[in-house]
Amino acid sequence: MIRVGGRRRRRLPGLEPHEVLVFQTGDGCVADPGGRARARLLRRADVVTVVDRTVARFVPVVVPIPSAGPAPFQLVAGFACTATDPARVAREGVDAAGLIRGHLRHHHRLLELGRGCGPRETGQVRRDALARVRALLDVRPLDLPGVDVRLTSVDLFAPPSPAKEEDADH
Repeated sequence: MIRVGGRRRRRLPGLEPHEVLVFQTGDGCVADPGGRARARLLRRADVVTVVDRTVARFVPVVVPIPSAGPAPFQLVAGFACTATDPARVAREGVDAAGLIRGHLRHHHRLLELGRGCGPRETGQVRRDALARVRALLDVRPLDLPGVDVRLTSVDLFAPPSPAKEEDADH
């Protein structure tokens, strides 16, 4: 029996072609070598993790940007992520979306773009946000342990206008 996700199981979980098992033992994390080596690792493993190795997996990240009104703009940045070192991903518990969101939210100038702006200025805020995100990633590139990350898209959605909110109430 092995422990997967906090409970004991008699067999390994089924895998999709883009997934790989990573065995965590007292010696560290090891990606599934297959064959007899897998059986030896399985006996010693405390935890077995399934890591997605999809090439360029799309990861959307939503970051609210304060606006002049009560509702924020919604920045949606898309990233292509590929696990290049599954053992490191498992060992460090990488949450790509969470780490990327934190990286973007840490950039205060990005979060100030919408202040004083409403739905009518969405186009300008969108252009400014795209430029800010690209500049941020040029100056402070994302460095996710065991994961290759590329920016693929940036969009910005306007906060609802007051007229639309009033219509929704009736």
